[in-house]
Amino acid sequence: MKTSITLSLAFILSFNIFSTNACGLFNEKKAQKEAVNLFKGHNYEKALALFLKLDSASTTVGKYDYMIGMCYLSTPSKHKALSYLLSASSQDETSFVVNYYLGRAYQIENRFEEAIAAYNAYLKSLEVAGIKFKEEKASNEANKLHVEKTPEIVNSLISQCVAMKTGNNNSVGINY
Repeated sequence: MKTSITLSLAFILSFNIFSTNACGLFNEKKAQKEAVNLFKGHNYEKALALFLKLDSASTTVGKYDYMIGMCYLSTPSKHKALSYLLSASSQDETSFVVNYYLGRAYQIENRFEEAIAAYNAYLKSLEVAGIKFKEEKASNEANKLHVEKTPEIVNSLISQCVAMKTGNNNSVGINY
């Protein structure tokens, strides 16, 4: 009798633990979807808070670094973006577009040589992939996301970095 009660309690306890984990996975997916929607809606502060919670609960190290870095770049705490974007850039599954944002983060930190290198890596990736982003052809979501990151815009950002690095920032408007 005592053994069957112990086994029953063990079963109930393990079932409760399993149920909690299953709910946790569901909540993570729901929270991730909500965070992405907040980001798409330009509500970066709330998206950031949710991505930070997701990151602390995730068992996969760095899973949310790219989005956290992107959120930080869109908030007054821009200086916090760099470490997350550096981490994201070292992950295989991160899009090559991370180099554009990494360049922005370096530029904000006045690390102009590194910004130029990141921007050039982004331009090289565009060239290698044969991707041409033109505003009038921004018909799908991927192109719409990259309209602001055309080679012309990136070259302008590189010029800003060169001007700041050489101390000749009178002729170039710095755009953060």
